[in-house]
Amino acid sequence: MKRNNDYLEILLKQCDEIKEILNSGKKASCASVCYGEICQRLTKDFLPPVEREDIASISYALLETCRRCSEYASTNNKKNENILYQINQLHCLTKCVLEKKKTCEDEIRRFVSVNFKCGNEFERIDNKAGVMLNNSLRDYILAIQTAFFKNL
Repeated sequence: MKRNNDYLEILLKQCDEIKEILNSGKKASCASVCYGEICQRLTKDFLPPVEREDIASISYALLETCRRCSEYASTNNKKNENILYQINQLHCLTKCVLEKKKTCEDEIRRFVSVNFKCGNEFERIDNKAGVMLNNSLRDYILAIQTAFFKNL
């Protein structure tokens, strides 16, 4: 049973790093290590908490979001409220899905709504780094939503 908590712990570490990057502007350091560790554990683990490809997809989406967040933080001094909301929700949604809580459906729906609103805003002001970060968050939503509905 400990292994199941290990996946969540590693994914949450990735979420925390994204938040740290946005707040401090530092470069990503452990996100790719976390992704590699998850992939190694998935090949050895007999029974992960949700399907292997879902855990790998979530971790990869977080890795990509981490990279895009570094680019965004280095080119944008002012933090976008909708980006902040989405990044603050990463931790909650990841935990919710891995713990198979049925209550996260509303949170996913809110995240999707904010993501579309944010994407439209960045396209309107032609902020390429913002669009790329928002698209990475959209990929994360897809991974989370797929894992949620597949593992109900």
